[in-house]
Amino acid sequence: MDAPVKERIEALVTQGADPERLREAVIIEAARRELLRAQAKRSPGASRPEPQVSPVAGPAVLPVAHSGRKATFMMASAILVLAGFGALLGAVTGSGGGGPSPAQLRQGSAPLPDAPKRVIPATNAALMGLVKLHGEDAPGFRLVDQSGAQVSLSELDANHAVVLSFIDDRGTGVGPVMAEELMAASRYLGAFSPRVDFVAVNLNAAYSGPRWLEGFVVGHGLGHLRFTYLTGSPAALRATWASYGIQVQAGAPNGTVSHSEAMYFISPGGVMRYEATPYANVASNGVGSLPVATMSQWARGIAEYAKAALGRPARD
Repeated sequence: MDAPVKERIEALVTQGADPERLREAVIIEAARRELLRAQAKRSPGASRPEPQVSPVAGPAVLPVAHSGRKATFMMASAILVLAGFGALLGAVTGSGGGGPSPAQLRQGSAPLPDAPKRVIPATNAALMGLVKLHGEDAPGFRLVDQSGAQVSLSELDANHAVVLSFIDDRGTGVGPVMAEELMAASRYLGAFSPRVDFVAVNLNAAYSGPRWLEGFVVGHGLGHLRFTYLTGSPAALRATWASYGIQVQAGAPNGTVSHSEAMYFISPGGVMRYEATPYANVASNGVGSLPVATMSQWARGIAEYAKAALGRPARD
């Protein structure tokens, strides 16, 4: 970089210039270099190589006693010294997906960062372990809801899409996490919300009374949704679990129920469209959790595939 331009940018940084002025100086220098490259290519018989951008020599230590906007500009200056003009442009425009850590800058070593690792999968389908089904009919059932009323699947899916899951009404692992995801999914559904029913079948035959279901619904704030929690006799529950491929084992360690997980997206008329696999990180005390970002993406995925069950293409 030419000395006058370098000095101008460093002066702007030292004076605490506003980001637009610093950005303007960098852009002007970029334009000047592009012009030089174009002129070199157009010159008759020119054999000169295109101008190369080299790192600018200089001090490589960033003072620590700066804060706020001043620290931001000093960081930009350090990147200029350590990595040359290209790194400065990336720092000013916010490109490149991140920057060197403050510790690296203070130590005089600030390599360009690798692309950031994704915390959660890029698509809803990958996160949810989604499987597209082949349009088979959803197995029917007739069970009792949290208010004690008899409910059949055919009544629920006559005009609505159904998001069917399986939850232990006494569990503290995946069930509470799923409850939060369903509440958020209802918000993501927006205008489609009245056309989607969230339905859960109880996984705990030892606590099969409607009062236990009601306690779970109230305790997890599900009463504001179109949420139907179903139970029945141990025989009726076992038959329903088996028809959807759910494996349940009572008497697991600590007296809890061990079970597999599945969530089905059923279109109006009772045709199964998609299957997903809910999960949670379960601590040693049995309490499940997921990062907020992961639960949020799960909720968006539930909403999108519920819409897809209504016939709208899902956005992944």
